[in-house]
Amino acid sequence: MENHPFINYTLYFDKKLQKCQEKANSHMYNNAVFRKSITCFHKIFSFNQTSACPLPTGTESGIIFSEVYRQKGAAVMRVSALIHVSSGIISIIGSGGKTTLMRTLAGQLPGTVILTTTTHIYPLDGLPLVTENNPAVIQRALQQNRVISIGTPGRNGKLTAPALSFDQLRQMARWVLVEADGSRRLPLKAHAPYEPVIPLDNRSTIWVIGASGFGKPVSETVHRPELFCRITGSCPDDLVTPEMAAAAVTAENLAAVIYLNQVETENDWKNARIFAAALKKTGMTVAAGSLYHHTCEILNHPSR
Repeated sequence: MENHPFINYTLYFDKKLQKCQEKANSHMYNNAVFRKSITCFHKIFSFNQTSACPLPTGTESGIIFSEVYRQKGAAVMRVSALIHVSSGIISIIGSGGKTTLMRTLAGQLPGTVILTTTTHIYPLDGLPLVTENNPAVIQRALQQNRVISIGTPGRNGKLTAPALSFDQLRQMARWVLVEADGSRRLPLKAHAPYEPVIPLDNRSTIWVIGASGFGKPVSETVHRPELFCRITGSCPDDLVTPEMAAAAVTAENLAAVIYLNQVETENDWKNARIFAAALKKTGMTVAAGSLYHHTCEILNHPSR
């Protein structure tokens, strides 16, 4: 137990963190308590970022999980582990955390990263924005910043797709992360026939789904509820269940990797397991966790 990477990292922090360590040691094979320990660990880490102690190798943007921690066959890991290519264009679709996932991946993936969209997106706070369609300007920006955002100014302060081709962008940065559809800030959605807008040469697609939509009426929590009802056979007043959301995912079949976000409470994890079980036969990789707490646990994997 002493050599577990989670325990080793506690050497960087104070006595409060040692209490968190003791709790993790006492319940190392209890996933529920282990998740709570990780959340505690992340909060303490956030408060200690300005201290003189060195950060663990690979830590970026306050993310502490640089290795996979296995508990009874499950894994708490960095969300970037869901990407199984070494570079290229990655599309992010769905609802309930697309932009947050894009920013999280940008902090975890190695090398230069361009963040952009094929539809509409608000400018990303804290990141350099390039709106010029000049490759030289983009290259200079990437020399000065590892992560940048690119887009064309549109209506209502939003950015639209860049004028440069995605093939050109791919040649300038190791990674191009693309928000490839919209959801009007709702946790769930059904896709119109013209969605998502995936670039050519896309190498991987991650479908984000917000667990906060479970247990709420379709009409209040789903973008394009009429399509969702048609796909799942539900009614607008029906409460969304994990099985219902899984049925929509199965019918649309738009990605091989699903990340169920906003999973924080024990009830959320119960729903996550139901959701994953309903997708077991699809061959999709299903992971769940909280982007807010930087957690990710694989629930279904094609190789299992």
